[in-house]
This record gives sequence, structure tokens and C-alpha cells, in this order.
Amino acid sequence: MAIITRNGKSVLFKRIVVFGCSHAAGLELGDAMWVADKYTEDEVDAIKRELEKDGKNREFYQTILKDVTPWELEKKQKTLSWPNYVAEYYNVPLLNLGKGGASNEEIMYSIETTIDRGIVDLDNDLILISITSPNRFFMISDTCQPQSAIFDNSHGWPDDDAFRESMCKHLSNPHYSVWQTYSSLRHIDLLSSKYGERFIGVYGFCNTKHFVPATSEKTSRLLNAIDAMDFILDNELCLLHFNEYSDEANHGFWHPKIKYHKILANEVVQRLEHNTECQKEINLADTLTDEEKLIKRINELRRSDPFIYY
Repeated sequence: MAIITRNGKSVLFKRIVVFGCSHAAGLELGDAMWVADKYTEDEVDAIKRELEKDGKNREFYQTILKDVTPWELEKKQKTLSWPNYVAEYYNVPLLNLGKGGASNEEIMYSIETTIDRGIVDLDNDLILISITSPNRFFMISDTCQPQSAIFDNSHGWPDDDAFRESMCKHLSNPHYSVWQTYSSLRHIDLLSSKYGERFIGVYGFCNTKHFVPATSEKTSRLLNAIDAMDFILDNELCLLHFNEYSDEANHGFWHPKIKYHKILANEVVQRLEHNTECQKEINLADTLTDEEKLIKRINELRRSDPFIYY
């Protein structure tokens, strides 16, 4: 049993449950380990980047990793992504329900579905929701299958070019992006209020301001409302902020390398402990390199500034 304190309420939990997109699920983490006898990690990433130029991402898994099942990949990846280190810190089990390509609306759908099915224990789980980028669209098929598509990417769209072009034309705009992010976060806010602060939003991939400028009074007001929500939301707390999408920081298909997952895990623990009466020493520091420790120290200094928003 672990405990944190939020808004004056003690939250006891026996397990951490995480929802999110590929950055919570840990896509690409550990891919190179399956072919370590043939390629280095850098060589694997180079192969991926060449395939990506022609939109042949799937070919990597159909050829280079053809002997590894999707289930084996997913299982390994989720032991290496940032939620795993947070659960290790609190010494509790982890149920990682992150899904590659998921939109914020699909994440909300998954939360409600798992609550309805009794998968989430509303008395004993701490639920962390890894907020993803706003440039995504959620669909439910006529067979009731949830699916998300990314506006500036071919991922997730039905095999219908006219449909994709029309949706991108009419929905890929700042107003829609900010609204769907705000409504999803508001959903988390209401769940948290109803269930004793057990639902906590985290910017896992990026914060909304990375993608959406304040182009109008309405979007500005919604962005300000998002900032005011009492989650672990910070314009400088997300994987995209730490690695800035550089080649060195990301794998071949642009998912962050493991060192940045460890950095984010440390940050999330700091934010959870910041509002907790009994502080604990962060034991993840022993796994960090000198560069990571420097970044961690910079963030500690940043947190000491009273003008930084928590």
C-alpha cells in the first residue's frame, strides 16, 4: 500500500493504472534487443528512418522483427516506459493500458470502458492519464471498435482518401484541437473530484501549447482553463520538452529513448511527492547518467522558483 496527498486528501493505493498513447506504452523501447546479435541500436534506428521516408514503417516489424509477436513487443516495451519507473518507486504493481496512436478522446473512452467492466479498482488504484497531442481524431466503427487517426500522419485512417482529406480540411484546426483536449481534461477533472483525487493527468507526450497557438480569444481562454486544472500539467513537463524531437534523443520512428522516460518518471514522482506530507528519497537517481542528473538538477532549481506553475 502506498500513499500520496492531493488537495488535503490522503490517497491510498495498491496499484497504478496508466492510460495514454505510444509514449505511455513505450513504443520502440527495446526493439533493438531482439536483434542485438545482428544490429546495434543505432543501426536499427537508421533502418527505421530509411523505411519511414517511404512510409513503410510496418515493414520493419514484418521483416527485421518478423519472429517477434506484437504481444511480446508490447509486454517488453511496457516494462521500460516511464510509468514502470513510477510504479517501482512506490513499490506497487502497474497496469499499463497505453495504446499506440490513441487520441485523448480514445483515452477517455478506454477509461470509461475499464471502469464499466470493473478493471479499474476505484477504491485501491491510482490512475495516471498520459495526455497526448491534440492533433488526433477519434472514431468508433460500426463493429464498435475504437480507433484514432492522426491528422498530419497516415496512421489510423480508414482506406478512404476522400474521407481523410475532408476530415483534415474541416477538423484539423486550433479550435477543434483545443476543445477536444479541454473536454478530455475536464472529464479527468470530474472523475478526480468524484473518486477522491485518484485520477491525475500527466503530459506524457506533449502539452497542448506545443501544437496549438492561441489564435483567438476562445482558444486562449481554453488554454488558460487547461493550465488552471489541478493535475501534473506543466508547459515544461513532457517527453517532447526534454528531447525536442532530435535524432539523438529519439528512436527511428520518433519515440523517445529510455533515458527520457527515466527523466519524466523522476519528474512525475517529484510532482506527486510535492503535494505529499511525507517526502521520500527518489531512488531512481542511481540509474541516471551525469547528463541526466544535470537535467534533473536544473528541474529542481526550476521548481524552487515560486513563479513556476505547478
